[in-house]
Amino acid sequence: MVPDNESNASMAQLIGIIVIANSLLVAGWWVAAGRQRLVPMLLVCALAVVAGIVILLRDRATAAAVKELTAIKASAEQAAADAGQVAAKAAELNREWEAARERADRIDKAATEAGRLSEEIGTKNADAAKRLQELDQTLKRASAELAEIEARSNAVKSYADVARLNLIGKSSLEGETGNATPISSALAGTYDMNGPRAVFKEDIASERKFRDVITRFPRFPFTYWVLADILKRRGDPSWRGYAFIAENVLKKTTEVPGHDPGHDLALEAVERLLGEKNTP
Repeated sequence: MVPDNESNASMAQLIGIIVIANSLLVAGWWVAAGRQRLVPMLLVCALAVVAGIVILLRDRATAAAVKELTAIKASAEQAAADAGQVAAKAAELNREWEAARERADRIDKAATEAGRLSEEIGTKNADAAKRLQELDQTLKRASAELAEIEARSNAVKSYADVARLNLIGKSSLEGETGNATPISSALAGTYDMNGPRAVFKEDIASERKFRDVITRFPRFPFTYWVLADILKRRGDPSWRGYAFIAENVLKKTTEVPGHDPGHDLALEAVERLLGEKNTP
């Protein structure tokens, strides 16, 4: 389209120049030839020149318009191309926005799930901590009970030798015919036998022997009990200390398997003695 317009413009310029040139030549020839009717001819030639000038001016205006239209068309084409690029960019941005929104939705769902899992884990951790605490307390109680059992077992073992001795320090209830021990030898002369029953003396010499046996054989419980009974009847308030020691030792000897039955009877007697009212 642009080359055709330029060709037309060049043709119009050529015609305008020819018209002007011919008009001038005709007018000059007419004047030079001395022809009649000079004025009308000159007027016609002048009109022809004006027409040529109009053609030239119109051709330039047309050329300017064509250039302007060409520029406008180029601008329009560029604008259309830019619009296409803008539309493509907008479509791309829209796709990216949709993808970003989908990612945001996935992230939101993941965050929600993470929160739920965190809460669930927190609950499970709390339950586990509670169970661990309960288990720890159970283990501590078991450990304490085991330590107590072990202590009692050790105590029982340490009292096993005296637990099998009777009231007079022998290993049977046969009185003088029983098996003698260092304790029974130390108690010799402090009691009289009334059948199978020993009756302890309350004289100073016997009391001295009781204290000596307590010093030498502190795990033998009967001398604490006998001395406590004697001191109580005498009104000596120190009897209660010996009674408490006798009770404590007898609680250990009565736990020893195979202990002499006299230990059970002595423990009952000591507890009755400590439980009596209105005593010093």
